Amino acid sequence: MEHEKQKLNGMVKEFLNYDNQIAQTEKILKQYRDNLKVAKENREKLKKTIYNQMKILDTEELALGEIEGRIEFFISKKRDPLNKEWIQERCLKFFNGDKTQANNFYEFIYNPEHRNINEKRTIKRLRPRKKKI
Repeated sequence: MEHEKQKLNGMVKEFLNYDNQIAQTEKILKQYRDNLKVAKENREKLKKTIYNQMKILDTEELALGEIEGRIEFFISKKRDPLNKEWIQERCLKFFNGDKTQANNFYEFIYNPEHRNINEKRTIKRLRPRKKKI
């Protein structure tokens, strides 16, 4: 029994060590994420400015040399995300304007009680709260 307690204590110490490493790494990552966010915002501003300037100059492509490649106009298309309103509208259209059938079908699909609930069992470390001074 004593051996099992020592084994558990060893595992808990190892767990805490990993947990502390993760916390330190997350702090560093937050700093990098903040820097990345600023860099992306600045890049987006420049992107818009360059796009507008290329449009004014009626240029569809800029050659940047062998190493850097080129900049060209690019059009991407993506579909709008599914949302409640869109699904309700499509149900109504499917049932030719019959609101009762459309609402019943919508409720059948959208009702969270019809979806499975997945449980994940694990442990987590709860740190003591810092006292406010």
